[in-house]
Amino acid sequence: MSRLTGFLDQRVDGRMIGVARIILGIAAAFKGLLMLALVNAYNTDYVVELSYTNWKLSFPAGTFGLAVSLFWIIFAIFFTIGFGARLSGALLAFSIVLVLGIDQQFYSNHLYLLLTLVVLLTLAGPGVRYSVDNRRAPGDGAVPRWAVTLIMLQLTSVYGFAAITKLNDGFLSGRVMERAFDPAMLERVETLISLETLALLAIATELFLAVAFWHQRLQLVALPVAAGFHIANVVIMGSGSRLNLSIFALVMLSMMVVYFTQPGTVDEPAEVSGTKQPGPDLGDPVPVPAS
Repeated sequence: MSRLTGFLDQRVDGRMIGVARIILGIAAAFKGLLMLALVNAYNTDYVVELSYTNWKLSFPAGTFGLAVSLFWIIFAIFFTIGFGARLSGALLAFSIVLVLGIDQQFYSNHLYLLLTLVVLLTLAGPGVRYSVDNRRAPGDGAVPRWAVTLIMLQLTSVYGFAAITKLNDGFLSGRVMERAFDPAMLERVETLISLETLALLAIATELFLAVAFWHQRLQLVALPVAAGFHIANVVIMGSGSRLNLSIFALVMLSMMVVYFTQPGTVDEPAEVSGTKQPGPDLGDPVPVPAS
């Protein structure tokens, strides 16, 4: 029990959480713009009926969807710059939930991942570094270690689950890639490597990334491998999915940087007793007797 409470109480350097917040906020803002265009097509005067519940709202569905999408973008911008980071993160998450709720056709596993990470970063204390909040009220720049660990586990689960679900005949045979790839890129890829081999390489890469970020020596290898993996996906896939895949790459990057969190707070408090402090004239250390 003491180990558990010690882990829950431990705080670490929050700089990487601040970087992750900026990256994720940018991804959320672009995703909000995409959803704004999508919801605009969902322009109907029917009363809003939240598909996952029995609730009905007396708003025209199109107007409701557009309003929520606009709020989504505004809160994403506030979250990015760290202005009321906790509150803007909570409201951003609520906006995403509302958009998902008005129509099940808006389902996207990328969207659920975005929602999950916004919630995790909001719990972590996203405004402790590189934010408007921190400029207005500087703190110790530390975040709870358990929140950092949850984000790290999320990245592992994404890559690990993605690799496991690809272990089927449809993907291993290359048929899934054949349908997903841009036709022009498909011809170029097949001149270099067979789709069956590429499928195995994709699974191996995802399994490697699921594990490698946990090892300090492999992190500097895993980061460029992950960047190359996502860039290749954006380039090779059909033009209709490139923007979404680019946003997904940013979401994944926001989790990757968290692995580079340093132990301990940024500004460790100096001991009051039994330490040496600068003298009044020349800055020579003068012993301060313990109380």
